[in-house]
Amino acid sequence: MRSTIKAAHKRFRTFQDYTGEPGLTALLVIQVLLIFVVMPLSSMGVLPRLVVPVMFVLLVIAVLVVTSRSYFVSALVVIAVVLTPFGAFMRADHPSLFTELLSAGGRLLGLAAVSWVIVGAVFAAGRVTVHRVRAQSFFI
Repeated sequence: MRSTIKAAHKRFRTFQDYTGEPGLTALLVIQVLLIFVVMPLSSMGVLPRLVVPVMFVLLVIAVLVVTSRSYFVSALVVIAVVLTPFGAFMRADHPSLFTELLSAGGRLLGLAAVSWVIVGAVFAAGRVTVHRVRAQSFFI
């Protein structure tokens, strides 16, 4: 059992090494869509209100899968993934300051995790690639 877990962990790390640099470009595309398409359409009422939290959770999970190697960031992502949709669903049924704070707190934790991972990936040691330059230009 333990060797199976170690083998799965090693395969996941290999996957992260292989998809790390192109993953930065994919994350940039997701962020641009979220900021310039999903958020405006949601605020105009074209998209349902719950699309934004769901897209945000997908972004945070994508960041974690592609680039994160930190257990602390992984814990932040798990908390953000639980709090964001829970707060959004609760706010839809019972709007209050508490449910708004739950959802906003989850999004803030997710944003902190995304920032931590992207800064680590963009400014890491090694060769500068076009993927890093794109991610850095959007991050700044």
